[in-house]
Amino acid sequence: MDFVFTVFLIIPVLGLLFFALSLLYFSYTGPLFVPTPKNISENTFSKIKINQGDLVVDLGCGDGRVLEYLAKKYQTKGLGVEINPFLYLIALVKSKLKKIKNVKYVRGDFLKTNLSAANIVYFYAIPKYLPGIIKKVDSECKKGTIVISQRFAVKDWENKMFFKEIRKSNSTFIYKI
Repeated sequence: MDFVFTVFLIIPVLGLLFFALSLLYFSYTGPLFVPTPKNISENTFSKIKINQGDLVVDLGCGDGRVLEYLAKKYQTKGLGVEINPFLYLIALVKSKLKKIKNVKYVRGDFLKTNLSAANIVYFYAIPKYLPGIIKKVDSECKKGTIVISQRFAVKDWENKMFFKEIRKSNSTFIYKI
């Protein structure tokens, strides 16, 4: 009886410890998870033309809520890239439980993700990561690709911007390549 109790106590404690340590690690090696509020996502995507079957790539997809919304509302295909193993697992489990079929999640560095097939690229990245994303999008995305940056403007793309909405804490900038 004591062995079973100990095992059932130790496993969750170790899991929580691993989770806390991974959050600390990924806080220093990558951006924090800051989910986009649902009303802002809905408003943002209402500003662009989205076709059924469009491929949306979410760089740093967190728990997958943006791709889940798009798959349900617009029947898009999605590719979510997340470096944090726990957020990746959360997105994967949510997708399976909700039976969302057209979304795939990969765990890895979004700067190593091929963007050439994307119709829409979405990210909520801190300025530190913007130069790498800009270079990647410029070199890999086809003409006409929509790029959405939550919170931070891409300074080198003023001529590509076709919509912006400035908010107190979460602005939206939409570009067309």
